Amino acid sequence: MREMATAEVYRQVAQLMRCRVPLAAGLGEVAAVMPRGRTREATESVAADLQAGVALGVALARHPGVFESTDVALIAAGERTDQLAVTLAEVAAGQVWRERLRRRARTALTYPVMVVLIAAATTFLLGRWVMPHFGRIYDEILGGEPLPRLTQWVLAVSDFTVSYDWPLGLLLVCGFILAVALALDTVISNRLLSGMLQFMPVFRSVLVALDYGRLAAVLAAALRSGVPLTEVLTALRPSVYSTHGRQALKRWLGSMATGRTLRESVLADRQVDSLFRLALEHCDEAALPASLTDLVGIYQQRAIAATRLAGAIWVALGFVAMLVVVAATIFAAFMPLSSCLFYI
Repeated sequence: MREMATAEVYRQVAQLMRCRVPLAAGLGEVAAVMPRGRTREATESVAADLQAGVALGVALARHPGVFESTDVALIAAGERTDQLAVTLAEVAAGQVWRERLRRRARTALTYPVMVVLIAAATTFLLGRWVMPHFGRIYDEILGGEPLPRLTQWVLAVSDFTVSYDWPLGLLLVCGFILAVALALDTVISNRLLSGMLQFMPVFRSVLVALDYGRLAAVLAAALRSGVPLTEVLTALRPSVYSTHGRQALKRWLGSMATGRTLRESVLADRQVDSLFRLALEHCDEAALPASLTDLVGIYQQRAIAATRLAGAIWVALGFVAMLVVVAATIFAAFMPLSSCLFYI
């Protein structure tokens, strides 16, 4: 919700600037109709700073918890090049699609986490309160006879659960709290989401699509507004999700420092995403902003498809794991009893 709110601020201010409304007055009008909250307070503060003669980029940078550093750097550069309205509109459009993809990724990750937690809770309940009763039944009926190997393993897990029930229960409660926090739209949950996606192989393609889509959108906005690309790439690098994206930006910045253009730097990079390279390879410098804009839509669809696939895989794995745990526990519990009935 925070990014959608700031995107709406940028979009409305850009429209007001096209209507020749002064920037400070436009921000004040936008803040006046916003719902109460952190974004409104930050917008009112920025409007007051502008009235006092502070530059927009500097005023926005005073609220890092509301306005993202990459967007602030892009807006500040657009302000210096007299392309502020265009830059604000481009930044707003980029924020909207990033937030939509983040919501999809959050939904796709929350369901599997809940399924895994339910499977863990089921295992805990069976091990703590069900299997100990079966253990006593085995001792009474079998009189110390050796149990099947699977049953011994399940009873060992049950003994461990009984011995450490409080720490394990607390861990489960923390897990459910974490899942609820992940489902909420906060700064902490967004950082948590990015960290979890980074360490899950099936979601890495989502991160790469998010990074290249955002990179294409930011570069297209920078090229249209005349903002220096090295400044934009430097500001963008800390907020890139994947290691692949951060390393790519580092290589491009190093190449551009030697005098190469962005297109030449990308084409010289053998590790860049193949689609990104292909799009830049078959266009000239004049057509580069249009090609990058087209790439944004393609990477959006890639990220959406990858998110759906990864989410489905994790949900399926979670359900299979839960079914295996329950089936194995039930089978291990009744296997010795069925043997006794057979011999009777």
